[in-house]
Amino acid sequence: MKAASNSDTEPAGDYAVGYGKPLRHTGFQKSRSGNPKGRPKGSKNLATLLAEALDEKVQVTEGVAGSPSASW
Repeated sequence: MKAASNSDTEPAGDYAVGYGKPLRHTGFQKSRSGNPKGRPKGSKNLATLLAEALDEKVQVTEGVAGSPSASW
């Protein structure tokens, strides 16, 4: 049997491979986001949408004849 050469298992240079340090060839491509199909810019979360809905002005009319609330 032939022993595995160190050039296949060890990275070139002084880059340490280990926990949180993947192999160089498996990393992200240059100028490419880590999550290309992630949240689009300008999208709003639930708290923002709720705050905007609650901050909207609502027009209230009182005493209009023929409205369902006038029969009370």
